[in-house]
Amino acid sequence: MPTRKRQASKRKVQEPVKEAVETKKEKLDELVVSNDKETARVLTLGQGDVGQLGLGEDVLERKKPALVKSLEGLNIVQVECGGMHTVALTDDGKDGSGQVGLQADGSKHEPIVILALQNDPVIKIASGNDHTAALTKSGNIYTWGCAEQGQLGRIMGCFASRGGRRGLQYILNPKQVRDRRRGLKFKDVFCGSYSTFALAQDGAVFAWGLNNYGQLGTGDVETQYGPVKIESLTSLLSDECVCISSGQHHTIVLDAAGKVYAMGRAEYGRLGLGEDAKETSLPVLVTALESNPIQEIACGEAVSFAVSRNGDLYSWGFGSCLQLGTAEDEDEFLPTKMEGKNLQSELHEVLGISAGGQHTVLLVKDRIKSDSLK
Repeated sequence: MPTRKRQASKRKVQEPVKEAVETKKEKLDELVVSNDKETARVLTLGQGDVGQLGLGEDVLERKKPALVKSLEGLNIVQVECGGMHTVALTDDGKDGSGQVGLQADGSKHEPIVILALQNDPVIKIASGNDHTAALTKSGNIYTWGCAEQGQLGRIMGCFASRGGRRGLQYILNPKQVRDRRRGLKFKDVFCGSYSTFALAQDGAVFAWGLNNYGQLGTGDVETQYGPVKIESLTSLLSDECVCISSGQHHTIVLDAAGKVYAMGRAEYGRLGLGEDAKETSLPVLVTALESNPIQEIACGEAVSFAVSRNGDLYSWGFGSCLQLGTAEDEDEFLPTKMEGKNLQSELHEVLGISAGGQHTVLLVKDRIKSDSLK
């Protein structure tokens, strides 16, 4: 671990922004997917005052996991949580949500089908703080939710904040993201808090949304309201891009060679480039991870995580909420290996990692039990 020379940070979690971006509430709902022999069941817990738990309008809070009964009988293959909404994807490509994708008539307290394309099923969903994106089998992307920071990628800036029933229906219902390049198709999609990234079938990276700290990697700080090709990633990456994760004001990128790149706001150490790092609108290689190829990355609002191919787990960024798993509340400016008896790579394997506004969740498999079953 890096030598600590500073007192523990006591800053508030909500940090200032250069553009007017209001986070109304933290992510307070959690999802648990329980797999049995036939179907995967969804259980939720946490705050549910606007229906994000999917348990009905009478359930405002749940301290223990509860089954979302309206999804029983459906095989759920993916779930996503936003700031105040939840989205679930079934194995037949139908998309159900507890808040967004509505007819502009308010919150929904139980899941409803919001996107079901007969001949083009959804194969992946992604959620930001207040928007959602869905990728279809044919390579199209549909978005819905808030458009004010350009995160939908299909509404001009002058119309992004307009209300009224017709305006709300246009942003709250799924619509396809279109580009001037006719025939552009995508193979993956990722959402940050107020941004969206898409990986084209030819390997090019496109982005749109909030860019006030250069987190889109365009070389400037201009908000983008439609898909923009990120030329900097095409020229810098040593191999094809495989994953992008973005927080509130920063982004990290993983390529097929296991290298990690960072861009955006540097404050609190979220880029992993050292204590003297400055804001950057172009991707920079995280050299501290260069000797240990990475297989998975994740971002919270102001934190970053990476899992190496040999099972080591690293964290860096804002530390006051103890979200980094270092047992201390100091910020980490370089990737720091997370230690613990449940993280010993020879005994346990990290299968997945997810970070919210003030917390982190790890999915870990016991290697000993797995080996004993062979």
